[in-house]
This record gives sequence, structure tokens and C-alpha cells, in this order.
Amino acid sequence: MRSVLPVAVILAVATSSEIEINPCCPLGQIYTLVGENQTEAGCKLYEGEFPPFIAEWSSGQERGVEFKTGTGEKFRCKGSLLPVSIRNVYGPVEVRINESTGELQLADNGTDIEVYSNEDFCGFYTDLFSEDGKLDYTYTVCYDQETTGEKEQKKFTGIFYPSAILVSAFFTLLTLVFYLTVGTIRKTLFSKITIGFLLNVFLCYLMLGISYYFELSSDYTNTFLGSLACKIIGYFVHHTFIAFFFWMTAMAFNIAKSLSAMKVVRNQNSSLKSFLVYFLYAQGIPTLFSIFIALMDTFRPIIFIENIHVPLPNMGEYSCFVGSEYDTAKSFFETSVFLYFYLIVIVLITFNLICFLVTAFNLNRHWHQMQRVQTSCADGLTEHFSIIIKLSVIMGVPWILDVLSAGLSYQFGAKTFTLRVVLDILNLMTGILIFLSLICKPSVWKQIKESYCGKLEKTSLQVTKSNSSTTTNTSYKTASTTRQASPVRSV
Repeated sequence: MRSVLPVAVILAVATSSEIEINPCCPLGQIYTLVGENQTEAGCKLYEGEFPPFIAEWSSGQERGVEFKTGTGEKFRCKGSLLPVSIRNVYGPVEVRINESTGELQLADNGTDIEVYSNEDFCGFYTDLFSEDGKLDYTYTVCYDQETTGEKEQKKFTGIFYPSAILVSAFFTLLTLVFYLTVGTIRKTLFSKITIGFLLNVFLCYLMLGISYYFELSSDYTNTFLGSLACKIIGYFVHHTFIAFFFWMTAMAFNIAKSLSAMKVVRNQNSSLKSFLVYFLYAQGIPTLFSIFIALMDTFRPIIFIENIHVPLPNMGEYSCFVGSEYDTAKSFFETSVFLYFYLIVIVLITFNLICFLVTAFNLNRHWHQMQRVQTSCADGLTEHFSIIIKLSVIMGVPWILDVLSAGLSYQFGAKTFTLRVVLDILNLMTGILIFLSLICKPSVWKQIKESYCGKLEKTSLQVTKSNSSTTTNTSYKTASTTRQASPVRSV
């Protein structure tokens, strides 16, 4: 479990040693309970007197330490290392500071346990460990909680996930281009809804892939996390993610409504008024969610529902998305990512699932009515199965797997890594599945070929006419010049 951020130290006791250690927080602050309700721990200004911060040095002497001046900000660990108090990790251990290197040496009964470099630990005062409220002091170390196996898993996901997401973004863009450039495809209302869906999927996956690569940076935790750029990426990804789920529900509703009346979707009249209603629904509601999250993070209200504290969105604080501090005492359903993202997704997927079942029922009824004219039962079953699979992709049924993957990741961590990758693959390849479902159909391919071949033939014909016109004009000018020059030659 990630520990709370430690506190700063003020008092520096003079010493003959040139070794200085980092204060965990700005000078004059201690690690204590903060906030109106005193429910959180953090750095707070202390007006009392600080006791000497005595350290045991490698020479065996005990004397005060000097603290670095610092930057006036909290101490931060490099990379993915987490600041954790040594009491929470190692318990009662022997702690010494190396007089030559400034390293923090931890030992148990004379046996070395761990060594931390001068830049990977800090010291702080606190009143949380004493019953009488007197100040105590200890160290915080930059602890690597990841095992070798977890690091390999993180390395794999850091390469595979963004690569798969960007490939999906490419195929989504390709699908979007076909829908925008082929006039016969974009005529219907469903096609216009599909364009809104594709645009949000492309923008979301593109930015999501970019954010994954930012996480691979060694300075991600120290400099990028919590920055304005990280928050902007978080809002952009969250908004487009939610938006394409709303567009998906619009598509699912449109399909279910059309097939329940047994109308052919491609002959549906495109109504500007109907599209405007879908647009306000699919793009407007996610905008309201984004505004709500921004207000929650700005005013930071304390909300309790049935004695359960509702966490803040914390956009860009723990990742470039909504998030909260990991706490083993809390379930996945109490986290920020569930309340501000997956809860919305579950509601929308439930609606889509109902539309999918209604659509499948109506299709099955229609197929039974047409059974007498089918020439091949086997071919019919294959085609029907293909249609159902494509509809499930369009209506977002596979996203149920993403919710399961997120829950397993929070509750069980690295233990379920392989299962989580298997659950994530379909949604990582969403762009490819969309391309196969919407473009890889004989009727659509025919329209695309006719459109592009027609444009090429038209362009070729224009070039031919232009060349022909140029040749005719040249011939005419040559003949005219010859007629004008002949009297001269006759003389």
C-alpha cells in the first residue's frame, strides 16, 4: 500500500560532517493530521520547538544531522519509486548514515538489509507516533514495491498496450476517412452517428496511446504527473472515452429501433433534427461530466453517503486520468476511477446490452421467416453468426471485459496479469474490430470501389481532356503560324 507523503524537518544540529540529508518537506513543517476533519495526514506548519534530530553514523557515533536547504517543496522519489516510512516497511531496524557517502544503511541484528543512496531517502518530524503529542523523527525511503516479475509485466504492458492502442487508432482513422469521403456511405442517419462515434474513438485512442508513452519516462512521477499537461490529457481522454460510449448507445438504439420495425437501416432518411438530438445527447452529457469533475477537484467538497466517504476525482494527480490512492481497506467500487468512469460505463453497457438482445431477437425472428428461401442452411448460419458478432462489437458488448479487468487489477494486482491481458486484448484491438465490422462488408467495399474508381476515372478523363485541348490549341497555333509565314518564303 502506498504510504502518505512525509514531512519536513526544520532543525539542523551543527556537525563536523559535510554530509547532509534531504528534508521530506519544506522547513518548519511536520507530518501530522491535516484538513478540516483531520482525516488525512500530510505536511503542516509547526510553531513549537523542534528537538535535535540525532542520527547514528557508520563510525558508531551519535550526533545531529544537517538538512539540505531544499526547494520549498515536498520530497519526491524518482521514477516509479514510492515514499514510504521505514517503520511501515522494515519495522524496528538499526539505522545508520554512512559518513563517506551519505547512504542510509538498514540492518537487523548486525546483518545488512538494505542501503539507500543519499537521494533516495529523507528525514521528517511527526507527532503521530507518540501518545503524548511530542515530536518524534524518522526516515522515509524511496521504496520499490515491484518485484522482478512485476517489472517485466510493466515493461510488457508499457510496450504492447500503447502499440495496440495506436494501431487501433490508425484503423479507426481509416474507417473514418472512408465514411467521410464516400458519399453513398454517409447518407444515412446511422452513418452520421457512426462518424461521431469514430471521431471520438480515434481522438481518445490517439491521446491514450501518447499518455502511455509518457508513463515510460523516468521523470513521469517527478515532473509530468500532477502537471497541467497531465491534467489536460486526463480530461481529454476521459471526455472522449465517455463520449464514444454515449455515441455507441446512440448507434445501438438506432439499430434496435430500426430492426424492431424491420426497416433497412441504409434506407433510413437522414434527418438533421434527429442527428442534432443524438449529438446533444452523445457529446453534451460527457461535457457535463467533465465540468462536474472539474468543479469537484476545484472546490474539493467532503461528501459522505451512508457513512462512506466519496473520493474526489483527483484528475491528473495519481495518473493522467481520474484516480485515488491505493488502499487495501477499500474495494474497487469505492475508488475514484470506478465512481467517475466505470460506473458510467456500466450503465451505458447495460443499456447497449438490452438493445443488443432486442436486435438479436428481431433478427432471429426475421431469419425464421426467411428460412424457406435459404439455399444453404450452413451458409445461412455462418452469415447470421457473423452479423451477431459484428453487432456485438458495434454495440460495445466486449467492454464488459474491460470492467472485469480493472476490478481484478485493483483487487489482486500482478497475480491476475495473464488473465487481465486476455480480457484486454479485444478492447485494445477495438479499431481493427470496428474496421472489420463496418468496412469489411461486400456492399460497403463495392461502394468504396465505385466511389474511388469513379473519382480516378473522372480525374483521368479531365487530364485527358486537358491534354487533348492543349494538343488542339498547339496544332491550331502551329497551323496559323505556317499560314502567316508562307508569303515570306514565297518572296
